[in-house]
Amino acid sequence: MTKHDTWVLLRENNPLLEIIHLFPQGQIPVRDPFPMELVADDKGKAALFTIDLERLSAFQAMEITKTYAKALSVSFDEIFEDTIINKGFGLNCLYVEQIFCGAEGYQRTKELADFHDRYPDPTQQQIADFLNDQKKRWIDGDAVPPPVPQEYEHVDSRLRTEDLENFLQKQDIDRRLIGCSVIDVLTGRAMFNAFSKQNSELSYEFVGLEDLLEDE
Repeated sequence: MTKHDTWVLLRENNPLLEIIHLFPQGQIPVRDPFPMELVADDKGKAALFTIDLERLSAFQAMEITKTYAKALSVSFDEIFEDTIINKGFGLNCLYVEQIFCGAEGYQRTKELADFHDRYPDPTQQQIADFLNDQKKRWIDGDAVPPPVPQEYEHVDSRLRTEDLENFLQKQDIDRRLIGCSVIDVLTGRAMFNAFSKQNSELSYEFVGLEDLLEDE
């Protein structure tokens, strides 16, 4: 089975607010990079992400179970049994603020974009077929995604965001800093070299300590 690699940050009014401190950086591991379930609620229909049970610690899973049981006025055992069957907890997409993906999440989001390009106004059957295919390959199967592009210009144009551009630029700088000496880092020479290699169209000039003292 594919190791999932999508996390979400939640809005302030989320149902897990009281236990969000149990998750590093407040990021909740989810199985899919987009909602895969549609259920009826008191406001009509709700699109749900699935909080990934396999990537939760036993304590995190127990605390989510308690929180959901209290919010829904049902027993702990009822939530627990439903979670085991579904291999996770449902999470209304309305509570999601940001999504972070690895290679699998990126590839599946790209497949979703392909689906929408192919079917701008899909039928219920076409949607069901797409979701079933996702489940077969990525949830029940062991599909292996290609690596995420390391350069922003290689990212699918439909998936480009300012946050992704900043993240890839930071990764590129971090890679270029590997192997630099402590002196190079402290003086700024390593960062200067990284910026110069990253964008050759911009002009950078390294000013050493001796140059600064001469100006005084």
